[in-house]
Amino acid sequence: MFDAEADRIPCTIPITDDEPLPWTDRDSRLLAHGGGWGLGTYLDRVSEVAAAGFGVDVICHDSTDLTRNPPGTRHFLINPDWTPWSDGGFPPFGEVIGAGPVQYTQREDHHDSFELARRAMAMICKTGGGTLLDSLWSATPIIALEPYGAHEAVNAALWQRLGFGTTFKSWLDGGFRIEELERMHARLLEAREGVIDYAVVLADRRARARAAQ
Repeated sequence: MFDAEADRIPCTIPITDDEPLPWTDRDSRLLAHGGGWGLGTYLDRVSEVAAAGFGVDVICHDSTDLTRNPPGTRHFLINPDWTPWSDGGFPPFGEVIGAGPVQYTQREDHHDSFELARRAMAMICKTGGGTLLDSLWSATPIIALEPYGAHEAVNAALWQRLGFGTTFKSWLDGGFRIEELERMHARLLEAREGVIDYAVVLADRRARARAAQ
């Protein structure tokens, strides 16, 4: 789905039929997360961007992650008791409000954190394959953290070359410029046009294989 050698996106897996939110309708917030397993240094970066005046939505995987609470931060928790190997659905997800119990919801069409990505100006995260899909379908740029493995380094470099993202260090050194994020959002909107659904690719392969029998 991501061809780093040719700098292109030949096909994709759609997350939603909804169009990305226009830039002017987005919250003045960033989304910080560590992918499906909560990995990376995203929790360490929250205070830096909060100090620069940004609101931050933080996805947590454990209650110990909730102790860091700069002004303007909202915490969202994936149910720590959720076991993906015995539950075929998306992770139960809810906002942490005060000291009360978290009211978890579990969508059937896509994971709940994608709705936060749709409303954010950018995601602060590492660059796994699922995160690239979120970025493309929400038209939300990625501010890439340190990669986990060579494949994530390749993904981050591809997103930068295509104009869809930057590194956290580059964005920090540039003064946390919002207009840079807006340009990336526009590039992502353009890139969505004409990308083939991977299901269509598979169906075409199957039809050709049958015809050849």
